[in-house]
Amino acid sequence: MKKRIVSSLLLITTFLLLLPVRGSASEDSSTPLYVSPVARIELAGDRATSQITEGEFSCYIISESQGIPLNTNERIVHAGGLLELGSFTFQKEGVYPFLIRQRDLQAPGMTYDENQYRLLFEVKKDKSGKLICNTHFLKGSEYITELVFYNSYQEEPEGQLQLEATQREVSQLEVGVEGVISQQIHLANTGGQDLVGIVIRGYVPKNAQYLSHTDEQGDYGVINGEEHVTYYLPRLAPGEERELSLTYRLHTCRATGSQIAQTWFYEVTEVEEKPFVNRRQNPGEAISLQPLSGL
Repeated sequence: MKKRIVSSLLLITTFLLLLPVRGSASEDSSTPLYVSPVARIELAGDRATSQITEGEFSCYIISESQGIPLNTNERIVHAGGLLELGSFTFQKEGVYPFLIRQRDLQAPGMTYDENQYRLLFEVKKDKSGKLICNTHFLKGSEYITELVFYNSYQEEPEGQLQLEATQREVSQLEVGVEGVISQQIHLANTGGQDLVGIVIRGYVPKNAQYLSHTDEQGDYGVINGEEHVTYYLPRLAPGEERELSLTYRLHTCRATGSQIAQTWFYEVTEVEEKPFVNRRQNPGEAISLQPLSGL
């Protein structure tokens, strides 16, 4: 009898060991959930959103939850304004917040949306135990349907060169001799961008002799027997002004009642390259000085 009982117990024990073990699954045993939210940049003003170029804008995303580390916190905006916020992996239930703000790249003419937004992942299990996620965007405490940064671009006015040219006979009391003429050129950039490569040239009249000029960026030269001064200014910033001058003395053998009607030549080359001082071709634009008579 005892042998039968022992045999039965051994049989039951063996059967139980072969049965699968059942129990409650841990929170980390679910299949990982992958979420890839997107946002966008919109551009108004003098450029359209469709003109946004690859990498022209970027955003920072900052984790406010220790459970989801980030490999990098900067996201580059694609051409056309698409902003991929990254791929996020969740392995358990929870609420995972992130802060998102745009990087100010200080591009000329660009006004950046300075708002900060919050990206909120609400991860939970459905009835089958599968992880699901509700993704929310918030502006302050307000829920919004999508995350959009609104930027604006205004084309800056081009540089504008303004010149004023005057000449006068210098008093004999000032220089000790007669027949000294001083010419002044006042130039200013009245636009919104730098003027690059300004060339200005003034000639000494044939019945006169060069004496001097101001500003170290001017060079004395001679072209076909005519004395001249050519100024080269690499850059003139918006609102910047300069004063240039050329002084010469009329020959004492000049005809009585001579008249001087001089012309200055100028050009904005848009190239930071100083030209040869005695280049025969004059700058493309011209400004005439008020004639001096009776000299």
